[in-house]
Amino acid sequence: ACRAALSLAESDGDPRGRARALNCLGEVEYFLGNLEEAISFYEQAEALWRSAGDRAGLAQTLLYLGYSYSDLSEFDRASSFYGDALSLWKLLPDRRGIALTLVASGRLHLRLGEHQIALNAFNEAMKLVESMGDSVWQASIHAGVGTVYSQMGNNPQALSYWSRALDLYKKAGLQMAEAELLQGIGKIHLAL
Repeated sequence: ACRAALSLAESDGDPRGRARALNCLGEVEYFLGNLEEAISFYEQAEALWRSAGDRAGLAQTLLYLGYSYSDLSEFDRASSFYGDALSLWKLLPDRRGIALTLVASGRLHLRLGEHQIALNAFNEAMKLVESMGDSVWQASIHAGVGTVYSQMGNNPQALSYWSRALDLYKKAGLQMAEAELLQGIGKIHLAL
């Protein structure tokens, strides 16, 4: 379907449609674990968004590039893409885009062991997500904050945040997320 969309956009001479289709192809490759191929599609989309002057499309693609480079453990490049995406989202302004980019940045800093920076990003994202009423992203942020506290050895705080996240994931019916949190909660109880 993504390839068909790209073909139609190319035949129509629609650069934004091409960029959307390239992002779609990038997402498919990303979720298949083909990160280099995903990056190739995202880079093509990035060029089209820039030439079209489409800030929202560009910000989304930069976020996707950040995800990809983070998964490749190229943290400096990921951080740069997140920073560029965040700047664009703030110019628009797009609260959801800002929140998702802050969550991604928080997870990156968590992986780097930069706990306070991760907490700051998660807390800023939480303010935006709560005002939107998005319980799934609230759960994701609570889970991230819980992981920060777990890494810091603050098990009671980790349990508190993970319990909140677990309740929200249960309400949303996201069983895989529930399972991951239950494992973490079990490990903390074992450690205690």
